[in-house]
Amino acid sequence: MGSDQVLVFSIGIIIILLISLVIVDYIVLINLKVDYDLICRKYFWIAEMNGGLSDANKRELRDILTLKNYYDISIESSESVGFGSEMTLKISSKRTCSHIKDWLTRKSENIDFVFEKVTISRRIIN
Repeated sequence: MGSDQVLVFSIGIIIILLISLVIVDYIVLINLKVDYDLICRKYFWIAEMNGGLSDANKRELRDILTLKNYYDISIESSESVGFGSEMTLKISSKRTCSHIKDWLTRKSENIDFVFEKVTISRRIIN
């Protein structure tokens, strides 16, 4: 291989590594959102079966999200909805994440996470 081929090959490898780094960085952000949605979905099912979230459920959810470094947590839920009634659960929070912004500079940024679902309650009230 000539020196020109080695140079082109080296630049190609560097470009591929940079693109891979950016892709991995975005996969981490996507994984955070998927993890957040899984936690929230568990409490959505609890709310659906019980006609809303109790204060104990809200505290438990807030504690779990706080342990995972979320802050400014807001939980809005119907409290006692009867069978067949519409109920809403909205959970919003923020998390500080460091990711690539400009030319390979990492910056910390507050990212908003929101989970909002509407469903019909399955709780039967006697």
